[in-house]
Amino acid sequence: MARQNPGQGSAAAYALRRLALGFGLIAAAAGVLLVSDWPNRQRIRGDIPRVAIFQISSRTGVDLSRDGVLAGLADEGFVSGRSLTLQLFNAENDLPTAGTIAHGIVHGGFDLAITLTTPALQTLAAANRDGRVPHVFGVVTDPVGAGVGIGTRDALDHPRHLVGIGTFQPVREIFRLARRIHPRLRTVGAVWCPAEKCSEACTRIARKIAAEQGITLLEAPVDNSAGVHEAAVSLTARGVEAIWVGGDNTVETAIGEIVTAASRARVPVFVNTPDHVKVGALFGLGADYAVVGREVGRLAGRVLNGLAPAEVPIENVVPPQLSVNRSVLATLGGNWQIAPDVMAAASLIVDDAGAHVRPDPDPSVLRTLRDPESVTTAADDRRAGRAVGGRCWRLHLLNYNESPIAADSEAGCREAFGQMGLVEGRDYTLRRHCAQGDLSTLIALVDAAVTDGADLLLAHSTPTLQTLVKKERRLPIVFSVVADPVRAGAGRSFTDHLPNLTGISTRSDYEGMARVIRECLPGARRIGTLFVTNEDNSIYNKNAFEAELRRLGMTLEPAGVSAGTEVLDAARSVVDRNVDALCPVTSNLLEIAFAGVSRVAKESRTPLFAFTSTPVEQGAAAVGVTRDYRQAGRDMARLAVRIMRGEAPAAIPIEVVSRTRILVHLPNAARCGLAIPPALLQRADRVVRQ
Repeated sequence: MARQNPGQGSAAAYALRRLALGFGLIAAAAGVLLVSDWPNRQRIRGDIPRVAIFQISSRTGVDLSRDGVLAGLADEGFVSGRSLTLQLFNAENDLPTAGTIAHGIVHGGFDLAITLTTPALQTLAAANRDGRVPHVFGVVTDPVGAGVGIGTRDALDHPRHLVGIGTFQPVREIFRLARRIHPRLRTVGAVWCPAEKCSEACTRIARKIAAEQGITLLEAPVDNSAGVHEAAVSLTARGVEAIWVGGDNTVETAIGEIVTAASRARVPVFVNTPDHVKVGALFGLGADYAVVGREVGRLAGRVLNGLAPAEVPIENVVPPQLSVNRSVLATLGGNWQIAPDVMAAASLIVDDAGAHVRPDPDPSVLRTLRDPESVTTAADDRRAGRAVGGRCWRLHLLNYNESPIAADSEAGCREAFGQMGLVEGRDYTLRRHCAQGDLSTLIALVDAAVTDGADLLLAHSTPTLQTLVKKERRLPIVFSVVADPVRAGAGRSFTDHLPNLTGISTRSDYEGMARVIRECLPGARRIGTLFVTNEDNSIYNKNAFEAELRRLGMTLEPAGVSAGTEVLDAARSVVDRNVDALCPVTSNLLEIAFAGVSRVAKESRTPLFAFTSTPVEQGAAAVGVTRDYRQAGRDMARLAVRIMRGEAPAAIPIEVVSRTRILVHLPNAARCGLAIPPALLQRADRVVRQ
C-alpha cells in the first residue's frame, strides 16, 4: 500500500476546511437575511424577549461557554422555546460575515445581544455604537484593550448599554507551571495573531513572565489559520523545547496543526484552553469556560429582568481549570515530569483509555501559581486554626457602628449563604463584632478576630475597611457598606486593588438622585445637604453629589457636622439659605440622627430626599433613591463564597451593589407641598400612600 505524501494530506485537509467554511458562511448569510427581514415577518411571542448569541467561530472553549450561557439564562428564568426566543449566529472566523451578522442583530428587533470572544465583541460594539440593543459579552481576554469604550480606572467606566465579563488568561501561572514541570526549561515558542487584541495582551504578559523565569520566548506571528502549521514548524526548527498557545481565536481554530508539528519534533504543547489536552496538548491551565458562560448567562438574565448595564462593573472571572495528558507525557523525555500534587490539581486527565473528569481536584497548587509570594502554607493554616482542606470556614463580621444599613447588609449576607447551599455550623461559623463607634475598640476587635483564627473577614463601613487595610494584609477580606473603597485605601481602582481583599461599593446613586430631584422640582436651583466632616465616606458622598447636581444646573449648599448634637442646628442653617430641597448624604452618623433633619424639614415645609430607605419607610422623608443594602449583603456573600471555593481576592474586582430602589412617601410629600410626577410613581419600587 502506497504511503500518502504529508503535503498531500495537509492540502486535502485544507480543502475540506475551506469547503466546510463555505457551507458555514452560506448558513450564516441565510441567518442574517432572516434577522434583517424579521421586522417584516409576523412575530408571535407576546412578552417573550428575543436574544441573539453571536460567536466568531466554532472552537471548544467558545462552544462550552455558549452552552453555559444557556444554563445561566435558565438560572434566571429564561428558557429557550418557553420564556425566551433565542437565535444563534456564527461567523465561522470570517470577519466580513461577522460584520453583516452584527448589523442584522442591531437592526433585527432583538431585546438583548450576547457576544462570545473579543472579535465578536468588537464587531457588534462597532455596529451598536448608539446603544440600540443592550449588549452582554463574555469569553474576552482583555475588555479594556478591545477598544470598545471600556475604561482602565473604574470597573463602571463603560458604555451604558454594554456590560460583560472578562476572562484574562492565566499566562503568568501557566509559565510558572511549565517551569515547575520542567525546571531547566529555557526556550518556548509562541504562535499568535497580531491582529487580535486578546492575543496581543496575552503575548505581552508572556514576554514579561518568560523573562522573569529566564526563558527565551521565540515568536511566530500569523495572519490567519492557514499559516499556523508553517509557523509551528518554523519554531521547532529553531529548537524550541515547547510551544505555548494563549488566548488566540485564529490559532486555536488550528490547534491540531500545532500539535502535529510539535509531536513530530517530540516537543510538548501547553495551552491556556484546558480542553486542548484532548487533541494532544501536554497540559492546559485556563478558565473553566462552561462556568464562565454560565456567569455570562446569569448576567444577561439579570439585564433582561431590568438590571441597568450601566450599574454593573466589568468583572474578570477566571474559574481555574487544570488538565493533563498522560499519554503525551509518556512520549517525552525525563525533563518533563508532573509531580503528584500537580496531578492532584487536575480536573481533566487524558490517558490511553480516554478523558476522565475529576469532580474534586485539590486547588492548593493552583493558588501557589497565582502569587507565590503571598500564599500561606499548610503549616501557616494549622497555626491559624484552620482545618486544611476542610469545609467549615471561620468567618468574622466586623462593624464600626450599629446602623440599619449594616443590619440590612448582614441580613442579606446570611440569607445569600443559605440560598447558595451553605449551612452554618457545617460550612461556616460566623461571629459578629461591633465597635460601637470607637476606633480603639475596632482595632482591638480586629486583633481578636485574627487571634481567634479567622479564615475570612467580613467588613461593614469605611472606618472598618480603613482599619483592616492598615492592620491585616494576609487574611482575605470582603467588605460592604463602603462608598469609596479606593479612597479608603483598598487600591488604585476597582480592578487594581490589594491582593487580599475585594468587596461591594455602596456609593450612592448620585446621578439618579439628581435626576429625581429635577423631575420632582423642575425649577430647583439650590439643594441643601449635611455631611460629616470627620468621615471620609461622607466627604466623598458630598463631593460626588455636588458634581451630579452641577451637571443638571443645581448648586449644593452643604453644612458639615462632627457629632449628632450638631445635626439640628446644621439643618436649620441650611434651610435658612432658601434651599429648594434637603438631601443629606449617606453616613453612619447622619443615618442615626436623621430624625433631627426630618424635624427641621417638616417645620420649614422643605421637601426632604434621602439616600437610604429607612427615612422614607418611617415617614421622615418624601422620596428616596436608595441602594438596596440587603442586596449589598447578598452581593458580599457571593464574593465571599467565590473565595471560599478557591478564587483569589486579587482576581475578583470590586463591584457596585447590583440594585437601586426608588421609594415615595405620598403623605410626607403632601405635607411639604411636593407633587410627585406620575412617571416617577410608576417607576417607584415602593409607594407609601397613607
